[in-house]
Amino acid sequence: MKEETSKFWLLFYVFLVFITGIVLLVFVLLKYRNISLLGVILFGILIFASDNLSAPLPKTGSVSVNFGISLASLIIFGPATGILVTFISIFNIREIIKRVPYYKHLFNAGQYLISFAAASIFFELFYDRTQQNFFYPRNIWVIFLVTYIFFILNTTMGRLLSMQRVIAVESITVRLNFKTPIYDISSNFFAVGSFTGSAV
Repeated sequence: MKEETSKFWLLFYVFLVFITGIVLLVFVLLKYRNISLLGVILFGILIFASDNLSAPLPKTGSVSVNFGISLASLIIFGPATGILVTFISIFNIREIIKRVPYYKHLFNAGQYLISFAAASIFFELFYDRTQQNFFYPRNIWVIFLVTYIFFILNTTMGRLLSMQRVIAVESITVRLNFKTPIYDISSNFFAVGSFTGSAV
């Protein structure tokens, strides 16, 4: 009985994260409305390929350059285009073929959308688009903070999930390896982001 109750709350949390992510997706689209079809197609193809070619971690989860691609689309085209590009990353063909449980997809989708929506709203509030110089100090700090906002929200939601001590949690994997020290994740996170940004 206790195990069933724990599983219920685990699934409740998963669905809550997913629904919140969808609500924020709609909110960003309605608030900013600056959708670039070219941006969605171009970066959508890149992020789809990136997600389906992600590198599996030794025990669980996988690593990809998704956020670097999402961040680049946010900077170039704005929040609405950026969040649509992020939404495309949900469709992971490899995981569908492997028949990964549906709640893993829902949690990862919601977690990613929430993190990116919050980061993109902050970005649009403080990033100065009137500056032609990409290396304008204030904008560099905004990008830096946006990266950390995404990182902190993403890891926090995953950490809350990993705190659930039930059997079901073993079949739900998240995008980050939480057994890695936070400073290692942070350094790798920025390395991946900067590499992707320079590649684009």
